[in-house]
Formats: sequence, C-alpha cells, structure tokens
Amino acid sequence: MAQFCQKKPAEYTRTKKLEIGKRKSPNTLLLTSYKGESFVTETEGGRRLYYLNNDDDGGVKQIPDIRNLYIKVIGLFLLCSGVFGFVLEQKLFK
Repeated sequence: MAQFCQKKPAEYTRTKKLEIGKRKSPNTLLLTSYKGESFVTETEGGRRLYYLNNDDDGGVKQIPDIRNLYIKVIGLFLLCSGVFGFVLEQKLFK
C-alpha cells in the first residue's frame, strides 16, 4: 500500500483522472431502436461501452412519425361515427 500512496491523495486522484481521461474517445451513435440506458458493442480492439446521453444540450430527440397522427385521426373519426350511429339507431327504432 505504501508504494501507491507516495503521492498526496489529491494529487494521486488528479493523476488517475487524467490517465482515465486520456483513454476516453467520444463517439456518437444514432439508432432507430432503443437498446437501453447503456450497451456494449464488439470492436476490433475489444469492446466499447455506449450510454444514453440525455442532457439538455443535445441528448435524445424524438421526432414523431406522421403515420401516428393519421392513425389517431382515423381512430377518432371511427369512435365518433360509432357513437353517432348508436344514437341514430336508438332514435330510428323507437
């Protein structure tokens, strides 16, 4: 333990953070499907950990698909026409 603590704790922590920081290599993936908060992929030199960046300055942005809007409009139309048909049927057969 003495060989590791020759430096002051604050200096040792700072040098370790610098060593780890040099190993980081930022890379961005844009995916069409959700793979979880973090996932690992195999690369030529080993493995790479990706994590979900959910910051305000450029994290995940969801773009709504226009087809979902069409489905909602059709569903609302069918619901309203069903209710209208039920009311009309009750009035016609009384």
